[in-house]
Amino acid sequence: MYNEHYYRYNSALNIARQTDVLIIVGTSGATSLPNLVAWEVIENNGFLIDINIEENTFSNLALASQRGIFIKGPSGEVLPNILNLLTDY
Repeated sequence: MYNEHYYRYNSALNIARQTDVLIIVGTSGATSLPNLVAWEVIENNGFLIDINIEENTFSNLALASQRGIFIKGPSGEVLPNILNLLTDY
């Protein structure tokens, strides 16, 4: 069970409510706290980016939202491309 003392449960959710962009890399979303964080970001008009080699809980959430995208590919290839785009910008 998640709790504040060990996992900063409430702190994580409070920060998620203030998050403008959440980038999720290479995880399936198999546990509840990360899923709740992603939901809080979307519910509070944040933008969700999921980078993964296959669809998962987070990609489904991103694709169902008007404020999310799913980038299918290995993080070792996708992240350097994103960095290049940002540094060239």
